[in-house]
Amino acid sequence: MLRQASSIINLPIIALDVKERVGQVYDVIVDPQNGRILAFLINKNNILKKAKILAIKDIYNLEPDSVVIEKADLIAFLEEVVQAKQIFKDKIKIINNKVICESGTYLGRVEDFVFDSTNYISVKLYVKTGFLQNLFKGELIIPWEKIHSITKDAIIVYDEAIKEKVKEIKAVRAA
Repeated sequence: MLRQASSIINLPIIALDVKERVGQVYDVIVDPQNGRILAFLINKNNILKKAKILAIKDIYNLEPDSVVIEKADLIAFLEEVVQAKQIFKDKIKIINNKVICESGTYLGRVEDFVFDSTNYISVKLYVKTGFLQNLFKGELIIPWEKIHSITKDAIIVYDEAIKEKVKEIKAVRAA
């Protein structure tokens, strides 16, 4: 089943062993190399608390209105999960990251992304466009395989991804 990442933010995390809410999803940590969701960030670092996460492997069920885990102690400190810690430290995010083509053309910012909830692999980006707004009617949908790379500063997509969209729009307008 496909889910939008934005639908996960703010969901309560329910632990079956204590039969109560043990946290809330604050953000989604995605591996920039392959688009796989690694974990849900439960809270950020601040003066009083260390950041905590829920690894995807520890999810019992992803419901429409909650994330269910078997045991409350499956929530871990971010520093205990090396790969997720590095992505968080490097400030690599998907939502609200800017999107540019390989050629440097600014396309907009990621408004949301869709993932497959059976394997937690990202499928496509929803980009709120900037100057291409009239051409793409305000939103551009980019398949994940058209992403060249992801950094803290931008998501770089292959130029061909945009050329294909322009051709599709021109064909529709000509018809």
